[in-house]
Amino acid sequence: MIEAIIALPTDLFYNTGIATYIWVLSKNKRDERKGKIQLIDASSFFHKLRKALGDKKNEISPEDRSAVTRLYADFTENEYCKIYDNEEFIYREYTVMQPLQRSYAITGERVEAMLSKGALSSLYDQTKVDELENAEELTGKDQKKLEAYQNNQPVYEAIVSALKAAVSEQVYNSPTAFMPVLTKALSSVTADKKLIEKIADGLSVMDKNAEIQRDRKGNILYDKETKDTELVKWEESIEDYMAREVLPHIPDAAAFFEENLGAKKPVIKTGAEIPFTRYFYKYQPSTPSEELETRFKELELSVTERVAKLFE
Repeated sequence: MIEAIIALPTDLFYNTGIATYIWVLSKNKRDERKGKIQLIDASSFFHKLRKALGDKKNEISPEDRSAVTRLYADFTENEYCKIYDNEEFIYREYTVMQPLQRSYAITGERVEAMLSKGALSSLYDQTKVDELENAEELTGKDQKKLEAYQNNQPVYEAIVSALKAAVSEQVYNSPTAFMPVLTKALSSVTADKKLIEKIADGLSVMDKNAEIQRDRKGNILYDKETKDTELVKWEESIEDYMAREVLPHIPDAAAFFEENLGAKKPVIKTGAEIPFTRYFYKYQPSTPSEELETRFKELELSVTERVAKLFE
């Protein structure tokens, strides 16, 4: 239904200077417009007001309107008008991840990192305890949460103590080798398998020298911490995109398309966007005078900082 999008000049309105756009929609496109979208950059089609009226500094004259209307009606590409197929703006969103390769160790640094990441926050969280204790009034649910945290605090502290007592420089390249070591270190504190697995995950770091982890069927598992999102144009295959944009930098990465329109809460990974300014961008190298002005400002800032330090 989109026939054209027209970028207007800034500073057209009394209470805002923002850039605005006109969208021309039609259910009855002419044959030559079907499957096409016309972009018109009319941001330079204006006349300055003699005196600003609030934020309004520019106006579109009848001549400006005629020029923009001509661009729309001619439907011909030029400096101010570009025409694209609809598919140009449609994309698929892929998730890209690397194989799960993590090394495990009980070092002082990793224990601190594990606590910072909140691996034990479901057990005990000092920040949330402080918030609840300082709240003016607690609901029944919040009171129960506070009591649970308080009851779990001794276990939390015992786990931290046990880990610090087991600190070692030994590094393990698979969870299979590490889990017996961690389970033994925590044997006097907890036997909760899920909690121990959480702690193990918190003590791990991505390591390309580690063993690639697989599920029971032998399929490679992928590391969610390496998850990235790639927007791939509708007309391009993910294989071509990966070969050009991703694999030269991360050779073992894999892409996943996780759209599920049949779910109760549909997962939508196909979308569209029109980054208008990108299509009319023109590189303008800075002039020597602009470079000098920037340098003078940097020097001025440097002098100001030095003076401030003297007064300190």
